[in-house]
Amino acid sequence: MPETTDPFAGLLPSLAPAVTFNPHDWYWQADDGRVFSSARFATVATGDAEFAAWSSDNRKPTRWPTDDSGAQTDAALSDVLTPYGIAISGYTPVPVSVSSAQAKIQCQRTPGSASGKTLLDDITAAVQAAGGEAQIWFTEARAWERTNPYVASLSSGLKLTSAQVDQLFIAAAQIAA
Repeated sequence: MPETTDPFAGLLPSLAPAVTFNPHDWYWQADDGRVFSSARFATVATGDAEFAAWSSDNRKPTRWPTDDSGAQTDAALSDVLTPYGIAISGYTPVPVSVSSAQAKIQCQRTPGSASGKTLLDDITAAVQAAGGEAQIWFTEARAWERTNPYVASLSSGLKLTSAQVDQLFIAAAQIAA
């Protein structure tokens, strides 16, 4: 009987057994070597015994996600994990919004640009100077959204960085108001 040759031999990759993605038992690895374990809600060493055992089962970590600027940040990873109820230890996501009361109380607690003044004093002065729609928003809004154009405009005018505004929103969300 003549020997037949498989015309596709070597053209297709060998198919390893399929690995099922389980977001509650998975690893993400950043280009700088950081490895996050969703099972432990924390970063682990690349030499970690559990990571090594997991990897030896024909699994490879997913590349750490990037933000809009291309940086591999905890915020980008949090965006991927939050829908699964997985939090990153030591990382507090920035709330999308806080109540107007929470925002104003936090601004009252935050030092302003001049001695004896608060950030709320600075914001109130800026809103009064702007007048019109900004004043209506400031007095009538029930919530302050992080991406609201008035928040962005006031922050810029008061020379607050994006990180400072994020921290104000995080702190405000902790206020029971």
